[in-house]
Amino acid sequence: MEELLGQSGRFSEDELGFRFHLAPGELEWVLQILNDVRVGSWVQLGEPDGDSPLLDVNITEQSVQLAWTMEMAGLFEHELLKALSS
Repeated sequence: MEELLGQSGRFSEDELGFRFHLAPGELEWVLQILNDVRVGSWVQLGEPDGDSPLLDVNITEQSVQLAWTMEMAGLFEHELLKALSS
């Protein structure tokens, strides 16, 4: 992933900030990685479920980091998929 992100021309500045450029095959790969991170964090949290799954998690420094990782991976997945549909 580091090699992918460090390639020249991967990011370009525009009026809203920066644009991230991926080829279609690269996008699929990044989405798979983000999903693996999200699901792996969920499993490490004990596979909480329900309407508010994180309410059932014992709050520790590790569980907070896992919950943050899970949510951020989901956010990036969502934003990448939203960009595909526009």
